[in-house]
Amino acid sequence: MTRLLDALRILLGAIMPVTAVRYFLPPLLPFLPAAQWEDPMAQRLMASFDRSGLLAVAKFIHLAGGALLLANRAVPFALAALMPVNVCGLVISLFIEADPLISLLAVLTVALNGLLMVAYLPFYRAVIEPGRVADGERAEDGQNYESLFARPFSRAPLTAC
Repeated sequence: MTRLLDALRILLGAIMPVTAVRYFLPPLLPFLPAAQWEDPMAQRLMASFDRSGLLAVAKFIHLAGGALLLANRAVPFALAALMPVNVCGLVISLFIEADPLISLLAVLTVALNGLLMVAYLPFYRAVIEPGRVADGERAEDGQNYESLFARPFSRAPLTAC
């Protein structure tokens, strides 16, 4: 099982930097076709992302996350950083562009990322465990986020809100 997870990690780690290099340095990978957006809304959205610099940020996250996955360093962090970017790509490809091939690749990428995150679930335990307090908070009512905002019927004093 470990070999399979390592192979999947390396596969995702190899895909992410290739997409980033294709964006930043297209002459290095001339054999890979550039993304062609057919839908006018997808063209406008991607042009806006490119002009605002958000596409470059997403591609940098792909580059850094892929490098971390390939190097087997900070893998849970890399997977958590890649997931929102990959989900945004999935939404664009499924609902805006609706190209079957691009949508299938996006679904497979998000599924691979999610599968690896499930495999590394023990590393996320401290983040998803209920009742944890953040830095600077205390466990008493009115002294942490959960008692002030997430539980409106808690016994926290109104002055603390």
